[in-house]
Amino acid sequence: MIIIGMFIGSGFVSGKEIAVFFSRFGNFSYIFIPLAFILFFAGIFWILSHGERAEEKFNSSKSLIFISILVNLIFTSSMMAGTIMSLKTKHIALTIMLILALLFLCYRVIKKGMGYLTKVNTILIPILIIALIICLLKNANGGHVIESKNAVYAGFFALLYILMNLSSSCLVIGKLGSDMSKKSRIYVSLFSSLILTVLLLGINYTLLSNENSLDLTFPLLEMSEGYVFYLMKFVLFIGCLTSVLSIVFVNSKALLSLGLKGFINYLVCVCLPLVISMFGFGNIVSYLYPLASILGGLILVSLYFVPCKKLQYASKK
Repeated sequence: MIIIGMFIGSGFVSGKEIAVFFSRFGNFSYIFIPLAFILFFAGIFWILSHGERAEEKFNSSKSLIFISILVNLIFTSSMMAGTIMSLKTKHIALTIMLILALLFLCYRVIKKGMGYLTKVNTILIPILIIALIICLLKNANGGHVIESKNAVYAGFFALLYILMNLSSSCLVIGKLGSDMSKKSRIYVSLFSSLILTVLLLGINYTLLSNENSLDLTFPLLEMSEGYVFYLMKFVLFIGCLTSVLSIVFVNSKALLSLGLKGFINYLVCVCLPLVISMFGFGNIVSYLYPLASILGGLILVSLYFVPCKKLQYASKK
């Protein structure tokens, strides 16, 4: 549930992320969804298997820490923007109270750590998945109306999407794998990848079957009507909340390794993204996410695929 929660954020459950990286290429997007499953599975399993070594390399490289903080600030900002949008009500006082509750939960996850994050995701993620599936079934139409185009770019953006998500969650996933057997890692990777791919396929189909959906800021929310609209608001809020907490946890650990503690840590992890979120959810996903995916890919490759020089030297001796 933690792994799935790391991937399912505001961009995912709103449909905007899927629109940018898959649906805008029309039916060509379906070709690369099975590829996404393979890359999800391979990436999650590899990270679960090499988490301890990667954490040592991460803590010893200030450049990787700085890049990670920048990438996570982009992700946290989008989640904050999505959360605030989903929290908006007619009553300003209620909206402010809900935002304060979000800030408090961020404080708690920084203070309490992985155990607190685990409890929250175990409860919320199954509820989110069921509610999202109901919304997709209600919003999906019969025909496809978006023209197929740019197959080459579709493959490139599908790869960027996987790199973006794996890079933002690799440190948390790596911690989870330290006490697992190889068999458990395979099952966890398979289950997580399967759930994510089924949801990705469902969202992609729903977007392609609704005209003008790709131009919307929150496609799945804005195409909903009646009780489905309010259910989607709930889904968007939960998706934002679980992702915000996970990324804030990761960023707080990175800042601690630089010696930033207490209020300064909270200021950078939570308050700064809240300010950046004013740039707008749609703008962050459309313009900053591709940048984050490239930087995140560099982190992922550096941590998990570049050989460690010290280990190589030791093996030669």
